[in-house]
Amino acid sequence: MSDPTVSAIIPYFNAEETLARAIDSLLKQSYPIIEIILIDNNSTDTSPEIAVEYSQKHPGMFLLLSEEKQNANAARNKGLSVATGEWLQFLDADDEILPDKIKNQIEFAN
Repeated sequence: MSDPTVSAIIPYFNAEETLARAIDSLLKQSYPIIEIILIDNNSTDTSPEIAVEYSQKHPGMFLLLSEEKQNANAARNKGLSVATGEWLQFLDADDEILPDKIKNQIEFAN
C-alpha cells in the first residue's frame, strides 16, 4: 500500500500579515505535500503578491486561484475542485501547523 498524496488548500483575504507563516508551515512538513493551492478571495492588500512570490520560489508546487464570491467556503470549494491529492489539508491564512502534523495523521490512519 502506497502512502496517500496530500494537497493543501489555503483561502485568503487581506492576509498579508499571516499568509507567509501559514505557507511556511506547510513547506516545513515532514510528510511531502504535492501541491499548495492558494485562493485569493478579493484581497485588497499585498497578499496576492506574497502568493506569487512563493509560487516563483517553488515552481510547480503552487496553484494560484481567485474566487469572486466573498466567503471562505466558496474559496475552499474552488480549491477542492482542482486538488489532485488523495488527502486534503485545509488551512486558514492566519493559522499554522506543526512540522509532523500531516505525517502523524497519516500514520494514525494507517
